[in-house]
Amino acid sequence: AKVLDVGSGSGYLTTLMALMVGEEGKAIGIDHIEELVKLSFDNTKKSFSHLLSSKNIRYLHGDGYNGFEEGGPYDAIHVGAAARTLPPALVAQLNLTNSS
Repeated sequence: AKVLDVGSGSGYLTTLMALMVGEEGKAIGIDHIEELVKLSFDNTKKSFSHLLSSKNIRYLHGDGYNGFEEGGPYDAIHVGAAARTLPPALVAQLNLTNSS
């Protein structure tokens, strides 16, 4: 499974998502605050560096409302940042096929 965490903040939830999707999965965290992206990376590196070295987790600096199209489609997208409306770019990056 592939998952996207928009507004990844400290990286806590992104790390949990990476653990949930397992070794075959990918978790991508994106935040518009560059310092939080660095904090996410550093926090993950402390106890779960294997997720970084195996590329099961990735942190990006950018506008999360645009998602990260090249990493998709995603089986789940979590938006931890406030949004007045559902960003169409995120909906377009969801995997809407039934893969089970």
